[in-house]
Amino acid sequence: KKKKKKKKKKKKTNEKEKEKEKEKEKEKEKEKEKQVATDAPSLFIKNLNFDTTEESLKKLFSSIGEVASVAIAKKKNMKQDEDKAWLSMGYGFIQYKKEDHLQKALKNLQGAMLDGHQLQLKISDRGSTRAAAAAVDAPAKSEAGTKLLIRNVPFQTAAKELQSLFSSYGQIKNVRLPKKFDGTP
Repeated sequence: KKKKKKKKKKKKTNEKEKEKEKEKEKEKEKEKEKQVATDAPSLFIKNLNFDTTEESLKKLFSSIGEVASVAIAKKKNMKQDEDKAWLSMGYGFIQYKKEDHLQKALKNLQGAMLDGHQLQLKISDRGSTRAAAAAVDAPAKSEAGTKLLIRNVPFQTAAKELQSLFSSYGQIKNVRLPKKFDGTP
């Protein structure tokens, strides 16, 4: 009896260990999918029917290859009398796990009909676009500084007046004033 109990305990612990390993593998796969979704270029799809669902979009595009993610842009429904909490904005994004599938989808599904609308496709690399925009917005180290916009300054104000007024707060490199259409200050 003791041997049987020991065997049962071993089986239970082995089963638990196998389940834990499977869970770890699933987590690793999810992390890989997230990485693919953030790194891979995506396909921008416009002219979507407002009733098109992510499932129907995925079904159409999975005919080309394995889809990593699907997203339809939505906004909150401000009309309380309707059933839908979120409304489609008529465009979305698709990411494939392989870039060659993306290129193939761009060629083969350009102008495809889905829910009565002809789809328009473009490549959209959302991640690198954001990084490039951040690089443009961030000033170089040598150009680090702050621009100050002052509104409602009278046209009669001279640049020297503004410079003397704000010089007590720090060094001023440049002062620009608006000009009238005829070029006078």
